[in-house]
Amino acid sequence: SQAVRGFAASLPAAAVDDLRTNPDVRAVERDVRVSAAGGVESPAPWNLDRIDQRSLPVSNSFTYDGDGSGITVYVVDTGIRADHAELGGRVGPGFTAISDGNGTNDCNGHGTHVAGVTGGSTYGVAKGVTLVPVRVLDCDGTGSGTTAIAGLDWVLANRVPGKSVVNMSLGGPAAGFLDDAVNALINAGIPVVAAAGNASMDACATSPARVPNAVTVGATNSSDARPSFSNFGPCLDLFAPGVGIVSAGIGSPTSASSDGTSAAAPHVSGMIATLLQGAPGASPAALRTTLGTLLTQGVLANIGTGSPNSLLYAPPRLRLAGVGTATTGPFLTALGADPGALALGGTRQVDSFPITGASPIATQDPATVPGCTITRPASQAAGRSALLASLSAGNGCVQFAQAESLDLSPASPRLAYVPYSRENVTYAISVVSALPKNFTLAQLQTIYRCQGNPSYRPMLPAAGSGLREFWVAQMYPGGVLPSPPPACLQDGFDEFGVPIAPNAGGPVNNFEIVPVSVPQWTAQAAGVVTTDGRGVTRIGQIEGRSPFAGDFGLVRDLYAVIPASAVTGAALTDLRLRNVFVGSDSRLCLAVTGPIGLRYGFRPHPSCGSTSLQTP
Repeated sequence: SQAVRGFAASLPAAAVDDLRTNPDVRAVERDVRVSAAGGVESPAPWNLDRIDQRSLPVSNSFTYDGDGSGITVYVVDTGIRADHAELGGRVGPGFTAISDGNGTNDCNGHGTHVAGVTGGSTYGVAKGVTLVPVRVLDCDGTGSGTTAIAGLDWVLANRVPGKSVVNMSLGGPAAGFLDDAVNALINAGIPVVAAAGNASMDACATSPARVPNAVTVGATNSSDARPSFSNFGPCLDLFAPGVGIVSAGIGSPTSASSDGTSAAAPHVSGMIATLLQGAPGASPAALRTTLGTLLTQGVLANIGTGSPNSLLYAPPRLRLAGVGTATTGPFLTALGADPGALALGGTRQVDSFPITGASPIATQDPATVPGCTITRPASQAAGRSALLASLSAGNGCVQFAQAESLDLSPASPRLAYVPYSRENVTYAISVVSALPKNFTLAQLQTIYRCQGNPSYRPMLPAAGSGLREFWVAQMYPGGVLPSPPPACLQDGFDEFGVPIAPNAGGPVNNFEIVPVSVPQWTAQAAGVVTTDGRGVTRIGQIEGRSPFAGDFGLVRDLYAVIPASAVTGAALTDLRLRNVFVGSDSRLCLAVTGPIGLRYGFRPHPSCGSTSLQTP
């Protein structure tokens, strides 16, 4: 066996005793029985509808970008009905450990239901994944630890490196040999998602739910409460919908409804598949961290002793709230390293660069969202724009505002609020760095392919973030990160959990280059200049913490406005704007419906204004 160094056998008691006393044998365990753990889609099933928003009530739609295309999910279960219409011909050849003549065909229905939640065209989270049946349970939905290990062993030998996820909606009594097999897959770079179980007990007494590095999932109902059947406890990582879950049935094109953590787990497998789609090769640990940063916290009831109050969140774009969009730990550290940088209630100019024109404007309506208002002043000097930082009284947060001059007539400054950053800086570098602030595309490609100065430390955005997807597409031939990656790349999370740049904890050094935001990159790479009529507006908030100043929170805000004249009818007049980020309620997002579409998007920060507002 590749997954476990050992064997399965039927032995008399005396032989078992002999093996237990053999110094070359780590353990002899009785086999255990395992069993099944009981774009915009509108209208959407309640469970999908729930996971793309933070709070109830649901919105009757499921909005998504990533569909898991290129990723393989191995469904370790009762098999899959491969010709089910819901699965769209995306079922690959698999493996069976059950000798009943059915091969990988599902004669129970459990595995097909799980596959539908993972990747069904109507009922699935990741609607483009490849689904592979690994049949370890029979027509009654039962099997053994031995059959489960045989299935995991096959996955280990046949996996798609860097593009594989395993779903185990099954479980049984605690079994060290089964845990070892699961850990072997995780150590080989394959994330494993396990159902917590349906016995209303502590999941830490069951396998594989108790495996620390697996992602263990409990169930919730449509009221955000744990149903009484769901296992609980500190071995759980999160909850996901698991009551009244409609998915593919054993017939085709029939559907079936099911309750259980078996139905909850594949929601998470689908989510991890979409993360891998944006960051092939990401480690199970990195994926767990990214998944953890996205969870909706504190909204669940009756979670059970020791359970995390954490609900799966699958946003349509993984852009905000510390998911590698607009700031980095080292960048925050560099600002926070100077304790005297800001006085309470004061403002400091962090950076400035040339710009033409002058006109004051407020980024938000003070009467509507006073806590989010930073007034953009007239030019700091003739033809200047400034990045301002202000420390608000009493809350320890630093707000950054990009203050620019308008190039429209001061008599008619009405601009539609659209999330598009017009900052000139597309990466964070040290203040004293010899690196230029405005690289050309060719210069950046040379650096990111490690063909330039060997001292440079180019950094990739976080695994799973839209920024990584975009940045890799710009930096590498065919939009694909080479395997193995160029040796000079720095790739991972920093020690503060900010998923862009690994860093020793000090300020950005003279050789580090840290991508900051896709909109910033777009403005530079497209050759956009500051005379194109764009102003500024708040679009979102990224939070970080400085390790040098105690409870000193840093909040990075992005700003931008695009004039309404950029849109004619249903299409963009300036095709460079196809790459802007838009909020789901922005006027541009609502206006552009023609063949020249928008490529990127996210929702506005939930506590701070609306992207559909206009300036005074």
